[in-house]
Amino acid sequence: MSVVVMSAVRPSAAPVLVAFDAPTRQRRLTVAGRLLLVLPHLVALVVAGPTVLLIVAVGWFWALVVGRLPQFAAVILAGYLSWQTRVLAYLLLLTDVYPPFSLGDAGYPVRVTAQPGRLNRWSVLLRLVLALPALLVVTTATLGLGTVVLLVAWVAAAVNGRLPLSLHQGFAGFVR
Repeated sequence: MSVVVMSAVRPSAAPVLVAFDAPTRQRRLTVAGRLLLVLPHLVALVVAGPTVLLIVAVGWFWALVVGRLPQFAAVILAGYLSWQTRVLAYLLLLTDVYPPFSLGDAGYPVRVTAQPGRLNRWSVLLRLVLALPALLVVTTATLGLGTVVLLVAWVAAAVNGRLPLSLHQGFAGFVR
């Protein structure tokens, strides 16, 4: 059973699809050490961060002038987003499969698909201002309630060997 959400608001918008497999058994040992296991990915993502920020800046200016991302930026940014999503899903116990160090999605139980398309230049121009409220909500949720819920989820998964369905759905919604 897979859950798929499409975040396209209007038919002309490029869709971003995020899919998670249903909750499965978790190895209790990996649940307990999940934060340590994910550290190499976090380091690699942070090291790649400045390059990705440069690509974001180039892509933003390009999209402002041309109305779409350049192909290289779309591929790299979609791959980086996929990698981040897989690592976050692993950390949040949405899967027990260790994420690959890859920009591709092949064969992993968490999939992100992004299709670049035409962009509204006004939206591109105001992107940072429009993103600030969402950033504030995500930061508050992550640092506040998310930390407590994640601790409860880790204990539940370590005891039961499986993340409860309600927590799985909640974390999947958060990742989306």
